[in-house]
Amino acid sequence: MPESVCHSCGLEAVGQYCQHCGQKQHTHRLTWAYLLSDIQQGLFGFDNKYFRTIRDLTIRPGKVVRSIIGGVRVKYMGPIGYYFIMLTIYLLLMSFLDIDFSVFTKSVVSEADTEFERKFQESIFSGIFSNFRVTSFLMAPFFILGVWLLFKKKKYNFLETSVLYFYGQGHTMILSIIAIFVYYFSNEFNYITYMLPFSITYFGYVCASFYPGNAFWNFVKSILGLLFGYIIMMFLFLIGLLTYIFSNPDIIEQFKQGGN
Repeated sequence: MPESVCHSCGLEAVGQYCQHCGQKQHTHRLTWAYLLSDIQQGLFGFDNKYFRTIRDLTIRPGKVVRSIIGGVRVKYMGPIGYYFIMLTIYLLLMSFLDIDFSVFTKSVVSEADTEFERKFQESIFSGIFSNFRVTSFLMAPFFILGVWLLFKKKKYNFLETSVLYFYGQGHTMILSIIAIFVYYFSNEFNYITYMLPFSITYFGYVCASFYPGNAFWNFVKSILGLLFGYIIMMFLFLIGLLTYIFSNPDIIEQFKQGGN
């Protein structure tokens, strides 16, 4: 069998897998099949790979992203698996402490002119937050798209850009978990004020440490990319919402009655 140098440990390897660390020797660019298998692997247990991922995402996130994209995938948990586990811990803790997730809608629902408008807004945001695990995955492609478009000249494709997003969002879940305890003991917490700035800043840090070039400019571009993705998402959401409203005359009538 032909010998080769392992991508992960740098030692000579014979065959399809490295005899020293288990790294697969013939790796390719990220595929949907890899990401789907990553979700399955993320459902089971914690090991040294999990804690190594936490450590390195804290102090050197660019290295973690480069490893996954470059084909070294035995050292760290995959991005979607890591994100899924952190999100699951977050939601399980919410359930265990008997915290109603819909209370977080109070920080994003604006002042409404009428009782009907207030309830209409609350019903939308309550639906989003009560199914947060699903909606978070549905929203992810828009933010990834925004970042990918702004960093398109770096020659990384959409799936490779998603690695930065899922690691960035998954890792900041640690702060969200801490915030649950803050809310539980103080009964005061505002996601917009406390968590959103940390989440955006850390994602900028991930991009700045990964992409080549001016780190500060990459930091700024990453935030602009998230904003661009948010605008795209809200534009499509608004179109869908208006379509739903105008296709239901009863809702239009209630809005008219509320304004009188």
